[in-house]
Amino acid sequence: ADSGLARERQVAHLELAHFLNVDVPEAQRRATALMEEAVLDFRGVRVERTASGEASLVNSTSMVFLESEERTLVASLRLTECHVQDFDLNIRLPKYNKGQALSFSLMSKSPYLLRQIQDAVHHTEQAASHLAELTFLCPDTEAGGGSPLRGGSLEGERERSARHVVAVCEKTVACLRAARHELEDWSSRALPLLPQNTLRMYPPLPADLRLQAYVDGASICLRVSVVVEHVKQPSNKPKASAGDSCHNLKGRIIPHKSGWVEFVEACEARTCSKTFQAALNSLNLAYQRVWDLQNNAEAILAILPGAAPLSLLSVEQPVAA
Repeated sequence: ADSGLARERQVAHLELAHFLNVDVPEAQRRATALMEEAVLDFRGVRVERTASGEASLVNSTSMVFLESEERTLVASLRLTECHVQDFDLNIRLPKYNKGQALSFSLMSKSPYLLRQIQDAVHHTEQAASHLAELTFLCPDTEAGGGSPLRGGSLEGERERSARHVVAVCEKTVACLRAARHELEDWSSRALPLLPQNTLRMYPPLPADLRLQAYVDGASICLRVSVVVEHVKQPSNKPKASAGDSCHNLKGRIIPHKSGWVEFVEACEARTCSKTFQAALNSLNLAYQRVWDLQNNAEAILAILPGAAPLSLLSVEQPVAA
């Protein structure tokens, strides 16, 4: 029985050794490359190579055109490094300004920051930084030689390294989830209203118009609302909630500053950005690779004879050789 258990433990540790020395570095390399691609796409940066093969980063710009139903809202803008520039907007609401068109442009010295993209980049870079903590070689005599370990056996070091993989993957997955959340959960960005001077337009927007710009997944969205301000809360108007569509906003109210704002009319235009879609695809693939790596580490630890459950162990940094 003891020899069978020893043999089972030996096989499990050989599997763990292969996982640490082959699977982990490969998954780390691929996931890191995907996160780097996502950051470049979010920022609108492309890699160009010279004839000699040297790579350089070049900022690229992309023009985006948006149009709402019945062309009540038509706009064009240029995306550069997480900012909206060269923004031109035409509004024609049937019940506003006698149906006449209104035209506005973003002031040239006041580019608008798409904070959702900036925050997604930050979370992605933080995830890559966490994943870099897996850059270590588990001492492994079977895989090419190793030195005696401080404070424990080779098997014990492998188990500590596997627990380290789990802990690093958990932090990385959390950051990648936060990056996706910035783009996929836009509801909190629609309400309350953004400050009137966030998008500095020329001529200035009328006081009863509100303009918002945000990102919903891979789509860039513009929302224009006609509002009426109330000092006191109207008794017969339902409250708007975060994530309400334009159709549901009509006739609803929200608290704003010291009073209330009622939505009389609202329209929205959106279009999908190819670079944002590419970034989201890379982000999702990186998330899946890191998630799989964590699950594999947990599965191997679960079958190690005599290994304590993960929930009962404190995660330790692997001991350097």
